[in-house]
Amino acid sequence: MNVDIPKVSVVMPVYKGDNYLSEAVDSILNQTFSDFEFIIICDDPTDKTRGILDKYKQEDSRMKIYYQERQGLVNSLNRSFSLAQGEYIARMDADDISRPERLEKQLDHLANPQTDFVCSWIDIINETGEIIDHIADISSSEEIYYTLNFRNCIAHGSIMFRKNIIDVIGSYDESCAAEDYHLWHRVSKKYIIHKIDVPLYAWRTHETSISSVNYNRLSEAVYKIFRDNFTQLLGRDIEDKLTRLMWDNFCNTHYADLNNYSRQELLTIAKLIRKLNAAIVDNAPPDLSKRSINELGNEKYIRYLAVAGRKIGVLKTLELINEIDESDLDKIAIIRRLAGNLIRNRKNTTKNY
Repeated sequence: MNVDIPKVSVVMPVYKGDNYLSEAVDSILNQTFSDFEFIIICDDPTDKTRGILDKYKQEDSRMKIYYQERQGLVNSLNRSFSLAQGEYIARMDADDISRPERLEKQLDHLANPQTDFVCSWIDIINETGEIIDHIADISSSEEIYYTLNFRNCIAHGSIMFRKNIIDVIGSYDESCAAEDYHLWHRVSKKYIIHKIDVPLYAWRTHETSISSVNYNRLSEAVYKIFRDNFTQLLGRDIEDKLTRLMWDNFCNTHYADLNNYSRQELLTIAKLIRKLNAAIVDNAPPDLSKRSINELGNEKYIRYLAVAGRKIGVLKTLELINEIDESDLDKIAIIRRLAGNLIRNRKNTTKNY
């Protein structure tokens, strides 16, 4: 008997997701594109969860639901990948919402044979579904590749990719708490990732979400991915103190107290940032613009010099700036910006006395 194979396999793990489950399921079943199977792996289901999902299964043949004892998120994801029959795999989370045109628009982009993996901008919603923010900070494939070397910039539930990527890259790593970032990071080394500049996915923030409950654990997992990548690209290990400050710079979140670092340490970090940027450029997939990636690296390097310059010293900082692969006009603009930062820092220091 011939069985039609769906174009897309939408996979969704569920664990204690009763509050938003119906809204999440409806958002997939009501897509403008309909040729998909909806695979749901449910860990330790409650009676209420079973009731919700079984009702959907009776009403829609695209629903494929599997119940299991508690195995964990990553196990559920890898099992769903092994069950997927579609040419493409799309992710969904049980407390989020996919916009009606999501699958259709992502498939339109994947029709390009040069595109293997897509995601999108996202809306941030609260418990009631009200939009409270947007994330639309990174768009180009070069910026995605560059950023994934040190932090995640892809919403897990917003992705769709060709299933054969898993045959090459492998599935999620069950030993890593940041399993999604770890997988995207590996994908980015071989494939070009495209982000659609439309919010096709709504990510719900609430007190019981995984990202809220496990924030510190996830943060350390991301740092380990950065450190392992850094070590591999440079071919040697660097002491944790220096690596932590580099990570602060690349993630653009905060800086450690520079008073804890000597001038020589800050100069060493500057050199390491330059070497890491060069290695990132050299290891980029061939169809990406290495010039664009190099420019992104220069921006991070300048950001570091603008913060560390007051301890490195003006002359040495200007010498480091002169090493940047930019035009003279760009260097003049950079020097002006750096000088402004140094003046402001000096004024603030004077006011404190």
